[in-house]
Amino acid sequence: MKREAKRLDEYAQRLTRYKQARLEVNTAAPLPTTISNADEHIVARILEADGLIKARKYADARAILEAVRRERPNNARALFGLAEVGSKQASAITDKDRLDEELYAAVELYKQAAQNASPETEKWLAQRSYLAAGKILDFLGHSDDAAAAYDLAIKLGEVPEGAYPEAIKARQQQKTKP
Repeated sequence: MKREAKRLDEYAQRLTRYKQARLEVNTAAPLPTTISNADEHIVARILEADGLIKARKYADARAILEAVRRERPNNARALFGLAEVGSKQASAITDKDRLDEELYAAVELYKQAAQNASPETEKWLAQRSYLAAGKILDFLGHSDDAAAAYDLAIKLGEVPEGAYPEAIKARQQQKTKP
């Protein structure tokens, strides 16, 4: 019975952390336009999807990004965009199991984005992907996995348009949690 009573409090704390993470993501700098593994048509579609995400038209953005993914399954920007859409749409889900499923899918897409990011031109994307995955994993209560994701982001060092300071901050905050 005590465990059930604590569960609501734990869920409220998770929700607060998730909202804070979403706020940080929404206030992040716009993504650079250098896109590897893409022609002009793909770049234009990804930029269109970026605009739709900013306008909170997630279903439209998802459709465009899924189409890009079918053409270029390893395009890191498309994978990153799909992860962003999934994590943003998750904030409207009230069913815990469905929420967890959507967030785990976003983590997997962030992981794929980081793995497929060009080390020459998209290091920033890998760093942001690791940071976002870490925040979601932290929210889901997987602190060891979150720490590993933060450490991967930190390992990339200072990167233009990257998320190094945010990764350091997230890792430090994680260390101070009870």
